[in-house]
Amino acid sequence: MNKKTIQIKLKELGIFDYTINDNLSVDCHKSVYIGEMNLTEIPVTFNKVKGFFDCSQNKLTTLKGCPIETTGFFDCSENLLTSLEGSPKKVGGFFNAYKNKLITLDGSPKVVNGDVDVRFNDIKHNWVECEMTGGYYTSLVEPDMLLGKDGRVKNIKDWRYMNRRRYRIKNILRHNN
Repeated sequence: MNKKTIQIKLKELGIFDYTINDNLSVDCHKSVYIGEMNLTEIPVTFNKVKGFFDCSQNKLTTLKGCPIETTGFFDCSENLLTSLEGSPKKVGGFFNAYKNKLITLDGSPKVVNGDVDVRFNDIKHNWVECEMTGGYYTSLVEPDMLLGKDGRVKNIKDWRYMNRRRYRIKNILRHNN
């Protein structure tokens, strides 16, 4: 792909305020909304987005091409994702992966400055190595977890502590066998 092709694709997506970097990734100076476009893949490689990045309600099976960082929220809800590989490393607002086909939360952001919503997926566990400032929403109830009717974990700090401890013990036992 070259700069001219990227410019054409960005125009088709309705994105006009951007910089194409030397490595052909794209920095957007405003929020990006590419939801409800019937996309099966992200057509360009985003780097940083000042604002939110919303690719919800498409037919995405991968997050390849998503930005490394957003200053606003990140919404990839209602797609066909089975993994969060390719999601941003840092999200400045909430992170929404609601209603996909996720079986694992591997690849989730390292930092989310807001809520994390993974309700209505096929995950087998809620373990996520993510620093989050908001709440955690899930449909999968696990030991030591108090879940509200809205899917929010009520005892997030205690549950994360116990879950982290349980995860580490499993890893130690697995490596000793």
